[in-house]
Amino acid sequence: MITWRFYPDVAWPVPGSNTITDTFGSTAGRTTPHNGLDIGTWSSGAYSWKYEIQAVKAGYVTAAGYESSMGYYARIDHGTYNGRKIEARYLHMESSPLVSTGTSVSKSQRIGWMGSTGNSTGKHLHIDFRDANDYYDPLTFLAAPHQKEVVDYWEKNPSLKQ
Repeated sequence: MITWRFYPDVAWPVPGSNTITDTFGSTAGRTTPHNGLDIGTWSSGAYSWKYEIQAVKAGYVTAAGYESSMGYYARIDHGTYNGRKIEARYLHMESSPLVSTGTSVSKSQRIGWMGSTGNSTGKHLHIDFRDANDYYDPLTFLAAPHQKEVVDYWEKNPSLKQ
């Protein structure tokens, strides 16, 4: 039996895109399982839309800057939700994050722009959640912009159903 968990006070991090380009746990093209969710962009030829990245929930910026593998990034402690700590990393931003370490953010606040910095093969947002250094599937907390995309995700990944 699937228990659907839609949390209305948790926002989708890229309001203009619901294109999931890589899922949590995927091993395609890598030696270890993917520890997050990749949300891509729509593009046509040489033009690619510019997508803002938003905080999924209010929180506190614990780190923001540049790191060679993550590119431009922000790490936000979103507190505890339904008994689980939510510390999210938003990776591969186009340029310096719009937030600084030590500042507070509100739900849906713009924190940066989708990019392809660091170890990245194309413009996307990599978002991951950690709890005591263990990663878990971001789709267990994110409120998808359309329920159909989440249903499609679970139908394509039946082994992940609980």
